[in-house]
Amino acid sequence: MWRADVARALRPYGLTPPQFFIMMSIFRQQAREGHLPTQKQAAAHTAMDLNVASQVTRKLVARKLVVRSEHPADGRAYGLSLTPTGQALATEASAAVRACNEAFFAGVDQPALAKELQKLTRNHDD
Repeated sequence: MWRADVARALRPYGLTPPQFFIMMSIFRQQAREGHLPTQKQAAAHTAMDLNVASQVTRKLVARKLVVRSEHPADGRAYGLSLTPTGQALATEASAAVRACNEAFFAGVDQPALAKELQKLTRNHDD
């Protein structure tokens, strides 16, 4: 149900949830971690299959929302960055998804939910 709500929230922006998640991964890795992510890193950051992430990224490049360039630290990899249009769209869409999340999870004990999700993630990684 949550994913369907997120898809509806993203529809006015012409984005699918996987496209949004890749764009936000790029945005976060650049802004918060200060590095140009590779396609592989963006896929890992979103827990997305590498082939799916590649297809999603190609569509974002075709829409001129993402740029692929030679990665400065790894000549075998592409570095991903948002175009100014992509950055503006990601920012707008992020506000819509945040509002969607707040509505969906209203009344939920969020610290307890976060703790349970962290347990599941740790168990999955093992």
